[in-house]
Amino acid sequence: MHLNNSMPQIPPTYSTNKSDLPARVLSLRLVGAVQGVGMRPFCKKMADQAGISGNIINRQGQVDIYAVGSRIALRQFIRQLRGFLQPGVRVQARLQRCAKGCIPLEYLDAAEFQILHADAEEGSYNKQVNVSLIPDRVPCEQCLVEFNEPSNRRFQYAFISCTDCGPRHSISDKTPFERDTTSYADWPMCADCEREYNNAGDRRYYAQTISCPACGPTFRLKSKDHPFTDADSPAICQQLVTTFDKDALAIVKSLSGLHILADAESPNAVAHLRELKQRANKPFALMFPSIEKVAEVCHVSAEERQLLLSASGPLVLLSLKASSYLASSIAPGLNRLAVMLPSTAFYHGLMAYWPKPLVVTSANIKDEPLMTNSSEIPDHWLQAVDIIVDHELTLVDGLDDSIMQIVDGKTMTIRPARGLIPMQFPFSATAAETIVGLGGWQKNTLATASDGRLLLGRYLGDLANAQTHLLREQRLASLLGNISEDQRSLVVADSHALMRNEPEMLGAPSICVQHHLAHALSIQAETTFSNTYMGIVWDGLGYPPVQVLEETSPYSSTLWGGEFFSISAAADTLPEHIGSFLPMHFAGGELAFEYPAVMAYSLLFQLTDAGLSAEIKAAADRLRVSSALSQQQWHWLHHQLAANQHVNLPTTSAVGRLFDAVAAIIGVAYENTYEAEAALRLQVAAESADNDCAVDLGSPVIDWQDGRTLVDWRPMISSLLMSLHLGPAECANGFIRWLSDVCCLVASMHGASNVSLSGGCFQNSLLLLMTAERFREQGVDVFWPQRVPLNDSGISVGQVIAGLRSAAHQRAN
Repeated sequence: MHLNNSMPQIPPTYSTNKSDLPARVLSLRLVGAVQGVGMRPFCKKMADQAGISGNIINRQGQVDIYAVGSRIALRQFIRQLRGFLQPGVRVQARLQRCAKGCIPLEYLDAAEFQILHADAEEGSYNKQVNVSLIPDRVPCEQCLVEFNEPSNRRFQYAFISCTDCGPRHSISDKTPFERDTTSYADWPMCADCEREYNNAGDRRYYAQTISCPACGPTFRLKSKDHPFTDADSPAICQQLVTTFDKDALAIVKSLSGLHILADAESPNAVAHLRELKQRANKPFALMFPSIEKVAEVCHVSAEERQLLLSASGPLVLLSLKASSYLASSIAPGLNRLAVMLPSTAFYHGLMAYWPKPLVVTSANIKDEPLMTNSSEIPDHWLQAVDIIVDHELTLVDGLDDSIMQIVDGKTMTIRPARGLIPMQFPFSATAAETIVGLGGWQKNTLATASDGRLLLGRYLGDLANAQTHLLREQRLASLLGNISEDQRSLVVADSHALMRNEPEMLGAPSICVQHHLAHALSIQAETTFSNTYMGIVWDGLGYPPVQVLEETSPYSSTLWGGEFFSISAAADTLPEHIGSFLPMHFAGGELAFEYPAVMAYSLLFQLTDAGLSAEIKAAADRLRVSSALSQQQWHWLHHQLAANQHVNLPTTSAVGRLFDAVAAIIGVAYENTYEAEAALRLQVAAESADNDCAVDLGSPVIDWQDGRTLVDWRPMISSLLMSLHLGPAECANGFIRWLSDVCCLVASMHGASNVSLSGGCFQNSLLLLMTAERFREQGVDVFWPQRVPLNDSGISVGQVIAGLRSAAHQRAN
């Protein structure tokens, strides 16, 4: 909790009453995750216990509290409030000693502490970026007890919630968080719910999502070729069990969007689902009825268990046990599963009828946003599924399930969505403007910094898809519309060719920040550095800075992705690009990203060791035979490489592409049917190796060019070709070890004592662990983001931080 004394003056209307009055008035303004968390009922209870009068009110983007009481009572109130507040909440406080005769009338007239209601329009006087909403929460234990108690009036009621749990972000995009600004505005409370809502001793006191079977939303059911009919939860669950028993599919409207469900033990059901989703190999997520059932098929650490049981209820990546009764086609070729527990009361009820794991995947056309309404379901899906479960509650925002993993005992966010967003970070900055980060071309998110806080929004997806691009335009327009005109805003764009000019179209002051620099800066949302740190950023690829693109050097067109930065702790100092991987020429254009065999073939052409000619030819022949490409395509690729002699071919320094090439050379993957498939299969192979037999690919060769380090990958590939007889597992493990050696050697050459790791490559838990252990052995402090995603979903956060640093640099110069 951060204190700030810039609280506005207490209203200047005073009483001349000479009676004996409390000595002090405390004014508090709470900014951050303060609405939808039970703040008002909590403060009411604490104030009543301490004998404090006054009031509390939700406003747009904040909560205001005026408390009148003795110094001791107010101190107790503040102490209890500190323990309740979410991380990152900023508090503006003002304490006035009030002599007799000068107490504000609104407090004098109040004999108790009151909760005041704010209309949605009232907050317009302080129009700011909306950061007061909090993430959705899975059902709490008390609600689940009531849900399963036959004598309770909310028995089997799928929309059960309280002040501590239930939907938040998915049902409202406005503040203040009152019932009439949520989807529950369509559902007036019955007399029983209203009694609970107004009872300060009830756990649903002022719960904006309160409802029951008598007054709340209802479910409806649609079977194939039949219209929707009303149905209660037990009847729907029984129908779903029948559906799963015959290996059929179901679509269910959850509280965050539409899901497709299938029996996770049925190969036929999974095959049917893959055909429907046009998803050849990409793994599916699973929902288990309990943590005990999860432990039957997956290894679950204490940290992973805690994450699965948390209020955010994310998907957690877990290691599979050797034997499993699940359909092998759920995650072909992989040794990890994305697993969650029931995220809604309805799913808890379903699992009582079907106590086995289910495949639960987002209902969306490939690469498009998640559907939120049954009217969006395409006709051919209606014929492909047996049953559709719908409900009447409007979903304002469709949210995918968040994905997280535990690495080195720490959390790592892979997809920030349901239960995690909006994600808020306190941030110390003197810049008065609101800064907006536009995110990257892939895994797009939007982020803002305003009034001492940084906010990361929901995962949107890849902007190459027209529907995702449209959704993003709508979110951006809404975001910019919430920034008051008197605030000087700065918009920060990515260096991607299709994004760098976007701020001009928005008509806002702007800067363009290189993709990987934004990655390297994103750690600052979570970690404060007192000294310069080296940022190591490895991913698939990204455009270089605009000024580099305008140069005429041989590497001006290189797509980056294996970068090293030196970043000063001083916010007004510009970061420096200090190293990279030797650019790799590749043929085939985007075909090289889809087929790792093409990337591998391209790298083989760049080896100059005459003594390896036989090995190079043998490896090239294997690639041509093993991949799905036609001989005509291979002839075209070979002609590009031979005729151009690398002069006119595109180049990249991306480690992600190096992962692809190595995966193909050692024979674990020749095609990416989904993003990073080859890299994931390489990780599986590396983890199966005997560490004592791992291949030694030699010490990394580091050159210097124009004052920067340059990692030469060619000696490593040569060593790899000589070691293929030792097996793919040992070669894969040796490659990961070589990469960790690169990190440590470059850091040592630059004298770095603090290192941050970012970029999608470091989502590889083996690479991250191996690198972190090596750094610790050398006495180097190593960091990586835990809440901000390492992948491109975190780009927008780094862009905002770059904007803050740019503003500080301009003020200093």
